[in-house]
Amino acid sequence: MAEAGVVSEPVPGVLTAVSLKGRLVASGPVESYPFRLPLSFSDRVALVRSGLKLRRAVRHYDRAARTVPGEHENARRDRMLAFLDGVLPEARSMVVETVVQRWPRALPYPYPVRYRIQAALDRPLGQIALAGDYLGNLYTETAIQTRHTAAERVLETLGSIDRRG
Repeated sequence: MAEAGVVSEPVPGVLTAVSLKGRLVASGPVESYPFRLPLSFSDRVALVRSGLKLRRAVRHYDRAARTVPGEHENARRDRMLAFLDGVLPEARSMVVETVVQRWPRALPYPYPVRYRIQAALDRPLGQIALAGDYLGNLYTETAIQTRHTAAERVLETLGSIDRRG
């Protein structure tokens, strides 16, 4: 990313954001960002095409990774390696080990209007502290960050409880 001149910085309290030529876009659906940034028409079209291509790839991956009833783990592994071969043929020779898991309660990709529920997930819930990959779009990193935040909230709550009681 650095070679392309892209700088990644955290944006507190916002699920996603992008800045280009001094214009920060940090609200609304990610799909609207190309239309709200200072881009030429051809750059805007190229960005939209890239986004659509990425979305198709994620959906294709989801279909390829979907559990087939009665399928042996080796067959699923071979299917996923074939998928990888179709996307990144040069990577296949670098694969040393494979482990394929499907987690029925995990989100492989946030659905298009997922941003609409983010405020509800971010709001304080009294003594309840949420943590997990579903709270953001950085998956494992989100799970780690929210774990720390939830632990801090719990410790603050415990510290404010009158223990004489």
